[in-house]
Amino acid sequence: MTLVLAPDKAPRGHVIVVIDLPVGSFVADPGLGGLGCRAPIPLDGTPVADRGEINRIVFDGQRRLLKVASEERTVDAWVSGLDADNWVDFEVANHWFSTHPASPMRQRLMLRAITPEGRVTVMNRDVTMRSNGQVSTRRLENRNELRSLLRKALGFDLPEAETLRVPTVPEWQ
Repeated sequence: MTLVLAPDKAPRGHVIVVIDLPVGSFVADPGLGGLGCRAPIPLDGTPVADRGEINRIVFDGQRRLLKVASEERTVDAWVSGLDADNWVDFEVANHWFSTHPASPMRQRLMLRAITPEGRVTVMNRDVTMRSNGQVSTRRLENRNELRSLLRKALGFDLPEAETLRVPTVPEWQ
């Protein structure tokens, strides 16, 4: 198994796990945020279908590119040489992501949950719901709607959602 930190075109701190098996090598947990395949993706370029999206790794001789295609678009999710990294790099990157005021994790509301029918993705106030091959989007008007979404779509209540501060949403500061 190889752990790779921060592909060339990915947020710092993202980890790629490469698993070597007798049948081939695979990237496990290959996605970023809303682009997340539930199954390992073979490094040999074999496409993997996952709930309406096709995921595959393209190799250019030096680096690998994760391509994610859906009915709406095709996205180049990340590029990496898949070089192994040192554990101290993970520690520093995780510390920065968790604590630095400029970190996206401290500035934005980001949520992604897998459901039996598909997935729910939230970026600040924008909600995308994928369910049984259908895609719907909407905008949360207020934090009460966020709390309701958590209850209805994800099955838990979080009263703190009504007072959540999100620096990149001016009305929620």
